[in-house]
Amino acid sequence: KLPHGGESSSQQTNGGGGGTSLIDSAARMERSRQKELHEWKCSLIISLFFTIPLFVCHLITMHSSMNDGIDDNMTGGPPSSIPPTRMDWLMLLLATPVQFGVGKRFYVSAYRGLVHGCTMGMDFLVAMGTSSAYLYSIIVFVLQLIAKNNGEYDASIMDLFPTFETGAWLITFVTLGKYLEAYARGKTAGALQTLMELQPVSATRTILPDDVLKLMKEVQSSEEMDVEEKNKNITKIFSKVHVNSIPAEEKDISEIRIGDFLLVLPGGRIPTDGMLVAREGTSKIDAAENNDGCAYID
Repeated sequence: KLPHGGESSSQQTNGGGGGTSLIDSAARMERSRQKELHEWKCSLIISLFFTIPLFVCHLITMHSSMNDGIDDNMTGGPPSSIPPTRMDWLMLLLATPVQFGVGKRFYVSAYRGLVHGCTMGMDFLVAMGTSSAYLYSIIVFVLQLIAKNNGEYDASIMDLFPTFETGAWLITFVTLGKYLEAYARGKTAGALQTLMELQPVSATRTILPDDVLKLMKEVQSSEEMDVEEKNKNITKIFSKVHVNSIPAEEKDISEIRIGDFLLVLPGGRIPTDGMLVAREGTSKIDAAENNDGCAYID
């Protein structure tokens, strides 16, 4: 038998919360991870839903432009299809949801970084790069639209190509990276949750006699003894106490406080951090091969 007094640093962080609060924290962390993973997965699916057709439209436009260029060289006149074509309109409609729907998270994160810490991280770079590509495409699109409506053909304008697919692909790839990052981080969170769930949720608290508590206080309040000497005196005090005769009560780990004395029976786990003050019999602590953060009593 092994009375064990002390506290657990991980269990005193929330008003003396104990094993139950650790399990609740693990559950909240898992829910938060699942929510984040789900959000990035939805963003990735939406982004791919718009970006893949956008890329196909871009390939069709490039192929048509090459054919028009060959025909122009042969006829010497303007191309048969003057931009912006219906394919350009379609690319604009496909790129906008990706830029401002899926990309909204990058804009919000970039804004918060600038406002709260004047930091320009990766989200700021993604927002700036994709916005530049989208803005350039809009400018080219508008100039070509104005020239077309005026019946003018300016080769310096009409030969430009909008790059709507550039920003969309960049947002899609970054979103994929964020999803994979959240998935990998979730495995670590799952391992931590498993460790937290193995934390004991109850402990056996002993009720020491008043004379023993008085001697303990005298030793602990002594300024003439160092820590090692105090520990030796405490061990001497408990050597005169029969552990089997000490009253004990089962308590939730959240009710354990600094200065309590706990009784750990053979086969049990030490529920908190603390100091060994007494031992009866030949029990020993085996912590060599366990990985759940709790020592076992043989």
